[in-house]
Amino acid sequence: MITLETKQIILEKLDHWVKFTLAKNHKSNTQKCGRLKTFKINPLLLPYLTYYLTGNLKPESIAKALIYPRVLSTSITTTFGTGLQKFITDTLVEICGGSGIQGIDIEFIDQTDGKKRYCQVKLGPNTINKDDVKTIKDHFQSAKNISRTNNIGIIHENLVVGIIYGEENEKNANLKKVEQEYEVYIGQDFWYRLTGDPKFYKKMILTISEASKNINMKRTVEKTIKSLALEIDEKKLFAV
Repeated sequence: MITLETKQIILEKLDHWVKFTLAKNHKSNTQKCGRLKTFKINPLLLPYLTYYLTGNLKPESIAKALIYPRVLSTSITTTFGTGLQKFITDTLVEICGGSGIQGIDIEFIDQTDGKKRYCQVKLGPNTINKDDVKTIKDHFQSAKNISRTNNIGIIHENLVVGIIYGEENEKNANLKKVEQEYEVYIGQDFWYRLTGDPKFYKKMILTISEASKNINMKRTVEKTIKSLALEIDEKKLFAV
């Protein structure tokens, strides 16, 4: 069973990851946006987006239309997703102990019924693609084969997928295909089964929120916009 002290360690590690890993990588990726070569520009769409955002086609406005989506959406979504899944999986392996069965990330005692679960940990309800469905099922089938060979005693109902965040109604079609054969625990339900604390998922959300309070990259973003705007002006992008 995960103790109160261990739960606190998970939250403290999450706080540290946000402040010193996520924010650092986000800042670095933002600074890389100060050069035009960073972007694949659609010359038919960018003027429209720039006018839509700012009402003009000045170099700084073009820079904003390029940088804002990158630093607030595409780039950070990838950085956050990849980083969070690795952080959570590594942390849970450290705390719960990694599985000796290939394809299984962690093994834990389900706090709702006392049964042992063999779990593949995934990021979110919309991150499972078509290829993932086959991979997940293949890993579980392999685990069952190993169980029969080594008399481990893994039964079908104890093979589960744990989704780090999300809600039941957010599962995509691919995740629902997995759910046709295996249990899927998502967000609050996953963390409750793992920790025995029905509020642990909300505590994680609060931890990230609190850790983010002093992360203000306004100056970094503004400096990056100015740098990109200078290059746009020099190259007379969209100038008539």
